[in-house]
Amino acid sequence: MDPSGHFSVEPYDVHELRSVLDDAIAKNLNKGSKLYQAYHDKIWERYGFASFMKTNQYNYLFGLLTGTSAYKNSAGNASWAREELITAFYEENEAEYLAFLALGAVGRFGGGNSGSNRVSKGRLNQLPI
Repeated sequence: MDPSGHFSVEPYDVHELRSVLDDAIAKNLNKGSKLYQAYHDKIWERYGFASFMKTNQYNYLFGLLTGTSAYKNSAGNASWAREELITAFYEENEAEYLAFLALGAVGRFGGGNSGSNRVSKGRLNQLPI
C-alpha cells in the first residue's frame, strides 16, 4: 500500500475486471448482438454489480464503455466509464482487501507459524513427560 492508502498493485479481481473491460472495448461490440449481451451479463453477474449499482447506471456506463451509448461516444468516455466501473467495484470490496492485507501482516509480524510450535532443546527438559 502506498502512503496515500492505495494499493500499489491491484488486487487480482480488480486486475481481471480491468482486462475484461479492456477486451469489451477492443471488441467493438454491436448493441443487441449476442456477444454484446454476453459481455454485459457476464460482467454484471461475475463482479456482483447488482449488489451495489443500479441497473440504469451500469447500463449507462457499459454503453459508454462499448461505444453503444445514446450519448456522446468517444475513447475518452469509454476510458472514463471503465474507471468508474473499476472504482465502484474496488470500493465495494475495499474492506475485504484491507482485511486480507491485515491478516497477511498479522501472519508475518504477529508470530504466525514461524516455527513457534516446535520445542527448543532448552524447553524439552521442561515438558512434563
